[in-house]
Amino acid sequence: MAVFRPAVVILAAVACTLESGAIPSVGSPGSTPDLPLGEIASVEVTMQDRRDPESFETVSSTDAGEIEALAAVVRRAEISEDHKCRNEGTILFRMRDGGVVELGMLAGHEEGYYQYRYYDSGEGYEVFRVDRNALFDALETLGVRMPDEDESDQG
Repeated sequence: MAVFRPAVVILAAVACTLESGAIPSVGSPGSTPDLPLGEIASVEVTMQDRRDPESFETVSSTDAGEIEALAAVVRRAEISEDHKCRNEGTILFRMRDGGVVELGMLAGHEEGYYQYRYYDSGEGYEVFRVDRNALFDALETLGVRMPDEDESDQG
């Protein structure tokens, strides 16, 4: 009779996950970023220009209405799966208490959605998806130029 030690079972599960191509994410499972209404002092968005991968555009705002429109989209996120594509931008919510909530933006592989990696206090990250049109509307209100439809699914 074989005796399985917990560490061996966990390593085997991780090896199977990695072999299948899925990338495990770490953090508070299913926890969207904590963005309390009225507690965000500013937002800074940096997106890569797909026509020139060495070029980035950064836009920031302290306008409460613009910030809340973006935060509302982020709060409505659904848990999603990670993939091998790199982040093509970041969103930094700077909180009034000095904290920072960091999101890594990446084009989703599901029509109608965009994804973000929520970096949870250096503990790893969780991947979420949001409605693409709602996100683009909120970002464009801030002045961020978003990729055209045919550009956004290149991963």
